[in-house]
Amino acid sequence: MAITSNGLKPNMFKGCSQRLARVIISLTILLTTLVMVPTSSWAADLLGSQTVDLPATLIGPRAKAPIPIYLRPAPNQPNVGYGINGDSVIVMEQLASFLPEADQDTAWNHIRLNHEPYTEGWIQGKFLSMSETDIQE
Repeated sequence: MAITSNGLKPNMFKGCSQRLARVIISLTILLTTLVMVPTSSWAADLLGSQTVDLPATLIGPRAKAPIPIYLRPAPNQPNVGYGINGDSVIVMEQLASFLPEADQDTAWNHIRLNHEPYTEGWIQGKFLSMSETDIQE
């Protein structure tokens, strides 16, 4: 095999560059898949969690009353935003409680507002109506 003036064989790096190109392509595909494939909520694997895709309406105690949307299903979590009475939402997931006194009002719901800024987070069932007749104007 011929040696160049710098002492290297001409085909020495050809195999390395092909392997490097394959690794780069594989990493690009992997990262694209991780970013593009939707993931479920962190609570999806918890007992009592149910994935749903239901339209609903936020209901509050008064017209224009802010309804906090929480980062996680607990009132001591940071707010990620607010909805107001009458806002249209999509319920993406419900997290039920198995306590004997629990009812739909105490269940937590993972929601997304149907308008900008499309806030996504958790609210209690007492702030949701699956029918539009419960809205207080």
